[in-house]
Amino acid sequence: MNIKALSGWLILVLAVASTSAQQEKWHPAIAEALQHDDPTPLRNLIGSGFIIDTQDETSGETVLIMAAAQGKLNVIKLLVNEGANVDLQDKMATPRYIGRPPRT
Repeated sequence: MNIKALSGWLILVLAVASTSAQQEKWHPAIAEALQHDDPTPLRNLIGSGFIIDTQDETSGETVLIMAAAQGKLNVIKLLVNEGANVDLQDKMATPRYIGRPPRT
């Protein structure tokens, strides 16, 4: 497992990664953003009305879940800043990440 800190968020990335076949179901801008960890194509898609919390009908994955599973930090930052729901889970009920670190 990889653990990465992101602006007050703790991202717990599990070893389960999305396959390229799963990514092909999504808009090409999403696949491009995930492949290169470049939020620009996704930012443009969001600007044109894409709902960022859309879940895949088969797996229940969101773009944020896929980005977290692949460790795509730049895409994760964009999605979190745009208000993606960090509490959504896929159909296996497997959280790919957890929210804020514990307060001390």
